Amino acid sequence: AGIIGFDPVSMYMRDLVSVYGDSLLLFNDVYGGSIIAGLWNPAVAGRPVPFAASTHANMRPAPEAEPVKKRPMALYNKAAVVEEIIRLGEGLVEDVVVQGQ
Repeated sequence: AGIIGFDPVSMYMRDLVSVYGDSLLLFNDVYGGSIIAGLWNPAVAGRPVPFAASTHANMRPAPEAEPVKKRPMALYNKAAVVEEIIRLGEGLVEDVVVQGQ
């Protein structure tokens, strides 16, 4: 028997939205589904931006992009974010499929 009101998928989903809500549009079946799907927000995860230490996202250098006002450019580090999502879901996440990088 399960614990009434205990829904680890919805708790995990809430955490993911809290952390990655600006960069990922996340979906799941609130009526008991166990699959979570996500789409990258192209405004956040799709283009180089000037690097700033205050950025609250996992970024990686974008050496191919021209600096802006002498500031190096950075890209959203999608691979690292996927690894963070897997780590956060340890014991819950069974599989991750990344399509169309």
